[in-house]
Amino acid sequence: FEKGGFDIVIGNPPYIDSETMTLTQPLERKMYSSLYQTTKGNWDIYVVFYERGMCLLGSHGKLSYITPNKWLSIKYGATMRKMYFSNIWKLCDCQNVKVFDAGNEPVICCFSKDDVSRLSIEKFNSDYSLSVINELNKRKIDSSNLGICISENIKLLIKINAQKLLSDFAVVENPFTTGEAYDLIPLIKNQKDPNDAYKLVNTGLIDPYINYWGQNEITYLKNKYLYPVIDKAEFKKKFSRRVRQANAKKIIISGMRHFESFLDMNGTYIAGKSTIIVLGASNNETFYLLLAFLNSKLMTFYINQSYSSLGIGGGINFSKDMVSILPIPNLLESSEALRKIHSLSLNLNLQDGTKIDFASLENQIDFLVYHLY
Repeated sequence: FEKGGFDIVIGNPPYIDSETMTLTQPLERKMYSSLYQTTKGNWDIYVVFYERGMCLLGSHGKLSYITPNKWLSIKYGATMRKMYFSNIWKLCDCQNVKVFDAGNEPVICCFSKDDVSRLSIEKFNSDYSLSVINELNKRKIDSSNLGICISENIKLLIKINAQKLLSDFAVVENPFTTGEAYDLIPLIKNQKDPNDAYKLVNTGLIDPYINYWGQNEITYLKNKYLYPVIDKAEFKKKFSRRVRQANAKKIIISGMRHFESFLDMNGTYIAGKSTIIVLGASNNETFYLLLAFLNSKLMTFYINQSYSSLGIGGGINFSKDMVSILPIPNLLESSEALRKIHSLSLNLNLQDGTKIDFASLENQIDFLVYHLY
């Protein structure tokens, strides 16, 4: 350390998530938040260890930690990814081997005090042998999501990423805070034929292009409903800031596990807890095109491969920030493929929920979507 820092820092930082730390170590959490730049949002304790470890390195020093892989994609890791993007030189994926009894999927991350232009990605196979997945020039990726780096399909993901963003064509919002979701409960009624009321949907009712309101029972914060509705006047009185969303043309996306969405063109539905909404598109055609891209097999593949570090039990919890940066081809260009996709999406949206010819129509959309990307 007399030379200005350590040559090597190696560690297995403790895993304490934000919720546990807030309950058990509130003073320490407040202190770390004031001392470290990377402690943004709902950060877990290993983030602090990364920043402290980098501070301890001398010139030309190297750091290697084994930690959960969430920081590669999750929102609270954004500052850390940006700060140390130029320093990271190797990632080693450990998903195929059991490293810890807790059963999480760690990653070994290697950083250098010097700037590094290339990134090596490796993985442990089930027999604990090591394979090189890729060697990347960092100019081909950015710090917004390093989760793509641990995919064996990274070259394809980079090609898909060479598009515009969903946020170039519409606005992505959360429909409710957690507090608002609980405040909504007293307003929910079970009514088969609602009069001047919104229908309430949540993630469990959403399938590609359709929803199952009135067909499948939903559980909303431990309460069960078959025909959940909310009187419009009562909703406006209680949630005046959310009326704009409720009345808007919007795409409602399931926020957990399966990425599926349907289109509410008449402001009929209130999107419940754990959903995401897309609104503010310039015209109806854009809504139908976005709906087709979001429900395509290519988008499912892209999300599963790019955000596997956020997976829980085989699925992924989605956020509005993640949805905002999904790659979308330029919808403002005039092409035969876009016109066909619009027509097919329109036909799918007009179905009554019986899924007549859905498979055929969806396959045609998927073929056209592959071509555009």
